[in-house]
Amino acid sequence: MCIPVASKRSLLEAKPVLDDVVSSYKRWLGNRVDEFHGVISDAEEVAKLDERTTGIAILVLCGGTTQLIKSIAGKGRPVLVLAHEGMNSLPAALEALPSISEDDPPELLFGMEEACRKKVEDFFRGLGALNCLRGQRILLVNGSDPGLPYSVADEAGLKERLGIEIVNTSMSEFTARHDGIEKSRAVEESRRMQERAPIDPELERGSFERSAQIYLTMKDLVGDNRVSASSLNCFPLLDSFNVSGCYALSALNDEGIVSGCEGDVPSTVAMMVLKELSGNPAFMGNPTFVGEHRVVIAHCTIATKLTTGFGYTTHFESGKGVGISGELREGERVTLLRFSRAFDIMRAGEGTITKGKAWSKELCRTQVEIKTDGDARIMMERPLGCHYALTYGQHLGSLEQVARLSGLRFEKM
Repeated sequence: MCIPVASKRSLLEAKPVLDDVVSSYKRWLGNRVDEFHGVISDAEEVAKLDERTTGIAILVLCGGTTQLIKSIAGKGRPVLVLAHEGMNSLPAALEALPSISEDDPPELLFGMEEACRKKVEDFFRGLGALNCLRGQRILLVNGSDPGLPYSVADEAGLKERLGIEIVNTSMSEFTARHDGIEKSRAVEESRRMQERAPIDPELERGSFERSAQIYLTMKDLVGDNRVSASSLNCFPLLDSFNVSGCYALSALNDEGIVSGCEGDVPSTVAMMVLKELSGNPAFMGNPTFVGEHRVVIAHCTIATKLTTGFGYTTHFESGKGVGISGELREGERVTLLRFSRAFDIMRAGEGTITKGKAWSKELCRTQVEIKTDGDARIMMERPLGCHYALTYGQHLGSLEQVARLSGLRFEKM
């Protein structure tokens, strides 16, 4: 929502001028805001604002509005402040903002430049994503991989900053549900799998039914626990069930259930955020090469909706099935994202896919090379773990707003 504010005197003495400003901003913002409120000029009108309003762009029409700006911002909703060059709009905003917070005042946008309009759009997109994330729950199966000590999430920090909760389930619970899957369901899912894509001749055919059983187990657990995302500590499956979890996670992501690997909750949360912003699944993988403006990300699972084509092959580290080798769209713009384990740092960057088809047998099966806009070496200079998430599109501005609204430090790479 955009709320214009004006002093009562200006409304009486300069109403046509203020009306022109409002009309100009309505045209300028277009559909970037869902509603334009009537002009507010006193505290009583502020008190009547709908409590369900989740974010506000305050349009400062004139001077004499400092207290109105403070009152709207003081209602606890995220706000953005818009000022123009006439009617003492900017001085009023400059006086109000530090009185709201000296350390972290609302963002002030001056004028009608395209960059300002993009920031308004990013503010509401970021806020919308954050509101969708709050209250969501992640099913963490078998805890986090002990080989990823940094990726063990600070559950309290995650809930406090992003409003996401973790629901834990043990390997014994997983095994009990797995062993109760009807064979006919697994056989049917296995048949469906094999009809969808080419199969590596080295892949043992029995692994399809075992992979299908892992997928059905995860799907049932997600449904029973009423969660919107999952993270599977998947390497123990190789010993317990002679199969990887790669297909299960790929299929769940295709179905809109964000699912991360190796119990890495920070990366799973990154996938959730990117999905909310883009409407697409995200790919989570290992940075296997990092240069100034070049990154290679690889993993053995990917949502097939992100690919131009895919095939079934083995899982890289184990040689067991079923891994996914997917091809990503070369030339496409992408956004990369990672959170710290305490969820006090968000790191993100943008780039362009330069290679989208696997080229090396020495890496995980889905491989992508990205030319980054910024310096990617921060990944090595200040490591945040061994996985990053990415998806199509340019979402850096919206991510910066998510970080700002959540009280996270934003690092651009």
